[in-house]
Amino acid sequence: MSVPDRVALAERIGGVFVRSLSLDIDPRELPASSNLGELAGLDSLARLELVAGLEQEFGFEIEPEHLNQAFLGDLDAMVDYFAARLGGDWP
Repeated sequence: MSVPDRVALAERIGGVFVRSLSLDIDPRELPASSNLGELAGLDSLARLELVAGLEQEFGFEIEPEHLNQAFLGDLDAMVDYFAARLGGDWP
């Protein structure tokens, strides 16, 4: 299985982020190194909505160890995670 394009993956994740949290921003304008938690004020309800949106978009559950503010607020970390999962390099 090939590793997905990072830019396209970041745009997909950004799209889910914007839709899940009903934000009025263009997901393509999210900087890769942005702290999404600060940008959107990710509280516990927002994190749940984001996780549900990501799981629906990608068709698999996110492991519990990744359900935290640090991971869900870091676009680069999410791109790395989803690239690995989608590329087949995941245990």
